[in-house]
Amino acid sequence: ECEAGKISKSNNMSVYEMCNMVMEQKIRPAAKKNTTKGYESILRMIQDTIGCQKASKLKPIHVQEWVNYLSNEYVNPRRRRKNKDIGLSPKSVKNAYSFLNMCYETMIEWEEVNKKPTSHIRLPKQNNKEIDSMKKNEVFLFLKNLDLLPREKQDFKVAVLLALFCGLRRGEICGIDEDFIDLEENSIEIKKTRYIENGGLFEDTPKSSASVRTVYFPDEVREEIHSLIMYHKEQKLQLGSKWIDSPALIKGVFGDPIYPTLLWDELTKFLEKHNMRHFGFHTLRHTYTSMLSWMGKDISE
Repeated sequence: ECEAGKISKSNNMSVYEMCNMVMEQKIRPAAKKNTTKGYESILRMIQDTIGCQKASKLKPIHVQEWVNYLSNEYVNPRRRRKNKDIGLSPKSVKNAYSFLNMCYETMIEWEEVNKKPTSHIRLPKQNNKEIDSMKKNEVFLFLKNLDLLPREKQDFKVAVLLALFCGLRRGEICGIDEDFIDLEENSIEIKKTRYIENGGLFEDTPKSSASVRTVYFPDEVREEIHSLIMYHKEQKLQLGSKWIDSPALIKGVFGDPIYPTLLWDELTKFLEKHNMRHFGFHTLRHTYTSMLSWMGKDISE
């Protein structure tokens, strides 16, 4: 049986070991760090569920049961927000299934397994959920309340304005350095992002080549950016050696680049304080698109 190739190391390889091998040998060396983070979360999910089963023994019925379990019963033990419903969204289930399917296809190419059990699997239907964005009256109220923020919240204020009036992602905003900004042209070069990895910050290029771009902001935002730069200079003089002279535009209290999750936390506190409905930071980017539509701009350009 060994000579015939019917017995190999892969016969005893678990599903988790198989997926981890693909992660280490194929994905991690080539993929962007932020993309790798998404795969790592799926890998942990697989480890929590079907990870201990033998990869060579998994059958389509087992994969279908796994998909159904993720849809209806799975609860992420690492989930921060505890008020979410049990089960994953159809999109998250599809991403997990696609990763598992890709791992099996890769192992077949590497001649480590002979077949994949991921064919003919029925996935949950995608929800045609309307993209969340603020209504006009919400935008007016939001901006009115934003003007009430104290000076020490200027970093958060500018970050929010850049999302709302430039359509920037949170990682892109955190990746802006002061020398990327041209206050005379009212423009910012988007060529870097900052994300969290293993509790620390890391830098990467934007999501795609099309995401490397120059964006423009209105005069009101330019004034707020200028005010923020002046505020940082004041803080540097006050804190002295305690100040970390980071090139980042959006800084923490000691001058270091701000952690992206803090923007989410600040937004949640801001909305609660002013009795506004809760929404995520990405909603600001969607609202930017809506505002272009309100003004009659062609958003497909």
